[in-house]
Amino acid sequence: MHFTYSESIDDDLMQGDIIERSPYIEAVLEKYHPHFFNNKKNLFFIVLTQSCDLARRGTATCPLPYITLGAVRPLDLVLEQKTKELSASGLPIDFPLFTSRSKNQYSQFLHRLFNNNENDMFYLHREPSTKLAVDCCAQLRLSVPIKNEHYDECLKARILSLKEEFRALLGWKFGHIYSRVGTQDWPSEHMDQMVSGIIKESVIDIDEKTFKKIKKRVKSWGEENLGAAMSQEELASIIKTLPKKKDEVAERVRSILSSSEELSGAITDPTQLTRFINSISRKIKMDSEITSILK
Repeated sequence: MHFTYSESIDDDLMQGDIIERSPYIEAVLEKYHPHFFNNKKNLFFIVLTQSCDLARRGTATCPLPYITLGAVRPLDLVLEQKTKELSASGLPIDFPLFTSRSKNQYSQFLHRLFNNNENDMFYLHREPSTKLAVDCCAQLRLSVPIKNEHYDECLKARILSLKEEFRALLGWKFGHIYSRVGTQDWPSEHMDQMVSGIIKESVIDIDEKTFKKIKKRVKSWGEENLGAAMSQEELASIIKTLPKKKDEVAERVRSILSSSEELSGAITDPTQLTRFINSISRKIKMDSEITSILK
């Protein structure tokens, strides 16, 4: 079982308990919170009420009149919204296109999200041994109250409970208390693998210099193909037509030799000049070398 979840289940409801959409829970939501019921993006619900207020302490009923449930939605929805936010805008494309800067921002967001350091959300890793079959996020700002008379049915619909430290973290985030609860983080190697995998599957990223070069071409394509969206294959074909960095270096050297009075006479034979430039181009192998020359 994932380290977020508790192996043992308490007899009472606890903050952080994950509730499935049982027929009973659905009936309650349909009657009192139809907007929550009708939104099928709400795959599950998470108990947001503090555990101390849910404890029955030997009595038959919960002392609190209401139980607060938060919406739990698929991780894919969160990622889709974030990629739209960071993707290049104003271009006729229907896929996420990131600059290097956007890619870094996205990577940082994913690290915060998975380690539950992102505000207003609580990441819930999939647990195949239960009905939580996909990665999800609890949306802490999307919550509804139900009466405590539904307490026992919530218990019956519970599929997972959080470990104590993660309950504390959830309570801190939901209560807007500005102190950090220490919890176990993902192993850095595993985290980097997850983040890289998501970025590779969900977005296309290019460096800032390449983005500036293709932006005008992509806009021109949009003007020629009104109402159409460029495919990833069409974008890739545009990128392939761009001059290689080594060719840009060679052209810069040629320009310097041609414009310099001191150097213009040093090599007068066009064949020798071409060989000289090609020789320089072949020797420049590292990206950092090329970048420093082009500056």
